[in-house]
Amino acid sequence: MFFNKIFKKIVLFIVFFTKLNLFALNIEPNKVWKVDDKKMEFYEINGSSYDFINSYEILAPIQAEAFADEFHNCLLSKDKNLINKMKNYIVEEQGLDLSYELEIANSNDKELRINNELKKLNNQIELAKKFLDNNMCIEIDPVYLILVKNENDEYLGFSVFSPKPNQRVYLSMLAIKPKAQSQGLAKHLIFSILDIFPKLESIFLDAVYWNTKARNIYEHFGFKITSISEFTNTFEYKKN
Repeated sequence: MFFNKIFKKIVLFIVFFTKLNLFALNIEPNKVWKVDDKKMEFYEINGSSYDFINSYEILAPIQAEAFADEFHNCLLSKDKNLINKMKNYIVEEQGLDLSYELEIANSNDKELRINNELKKLNNQIELAKKFLDNNMCIEIDPVYLILVKNENDEYLGFSVFSPKPNQRVYLSMLAIKPKAQSQGLAKHLIFSILDIFPKLESIFLDAVYWNTKARNIYEHFGFKITSISEFTNTFEYKKN
């Protein structure tokens, strides 16, 4: 049951990163602009057939580094309600070994926590590969990607959006390397999509309860809670 519940999400997520690998073949971004000394790139990736998957060469390390402290910080909060929700999420939504994940989350070894996140991503890749051995052609909805790089062309963060009906867009992923946080990049990675597509009327997203840092950022940017589920709140930002 668990496998069926999350497998579609895993495959679509890996498909996205597979398409992202085309950047290594010099696929040009749809739009490039500067924010201070940072370079922003926008890619519109349309659903299409493909016949290969490889590692997350560009973005997985960013994602792993950005989220390595999520469970760790929750445990440090000593908030029993949040910790219990996090534990249930690890088991019910992620299907992971709770004892092992708590051991990693309790560790003060940041590198260990990052490597654990990468390991989980690589496991998802292997699952997707097995699926794609028998399903070589998959169509997915268009995906919008915004990347930010420094002057040395090092990727610092990214955001991923999916277009939805009624001039809305769903923010499915936002990740920024810790060393690049608190520099205003989150605002650009989120709201640049409204400049690229001026007809958009709103951005919405889901945030887990225990990621208080992310929730505070979204609320600071004017996002409002529109619905509540077992593990997440849905936030939405509407243009005036």
